[in-house]
Amino acid sequence: MPWHPTEAASITDQHHQAAATIPQQLTLLHPTSYRWRELTRRFQAYTEDPKAPSRQRTGTCRTCFYLDARLAGQAFTDYRCEACGRQASWHTTAIPRLCSACARYHVVCQHCGGSMD
Repeated sequence: MPWHPTEAASITDQHHQAAATIPQQLTLLHPTSYRWRELTRRFQAYTEDPKAPSRQRTGTCRTCFYLDARLAGQAFTDYRCEACGRQASWHTTAIPRLCSACARYHVVCQHCGGSMD
């Protein structure tokens, strides 16, 4: 389904709702487990945004940059931008929704299409 600029706020709201559940998820994990430590580290980075300049240069929102744990294969993959329809290549199999030009133009995340918050 094609991406439309009006989707950005809705996607961002979904991200904030998902991030708000992380403290509750932490209570279900044992505090010495790897998953607890990793989720705590990621959530702290998400809330503090210490790499904001680097994150913004890459055209990635806070959620995709700090919390997304997608697995990707190491293979160049062709994809079609959901905003302009341009064919492009990406360096892994975890392809973005938008090309970098459209993401910059609309000031949204290249990976999910949400606002750059």
